Amino acid sequence: MSASWAGLLIAVVGVMGTLGAALLTQNRADRTKRMELQAAAEQRREERGHTEELLLAEQARQRQSESLERRRACCITLNTTHAST
Repeated sequence: MSASWAGLLIAVVGVMGTLGAALLTQNRADRTKRMELQAAAEQRREERGHTEELLLAEQARQRQSESLERRRACCITLNTTHAST
């Protein structure tokens, strides 16, 4: 009787080990995939931040250029008016 119990115990341990290994493997695969998705999301956030910085810099440059053009136009008008009097 004890030999049959020992055989049954060995079989149960073998099945549990097989199922445990499959669960552990799946758990690790899920964890790895989650880490990859987080890294991809972080990279997208960084790219969006960089794009926003470039856009703000371009807008600042454009405002500066427009301001320079307005000052030039004012100077031209002032000089033209002053020269004609």
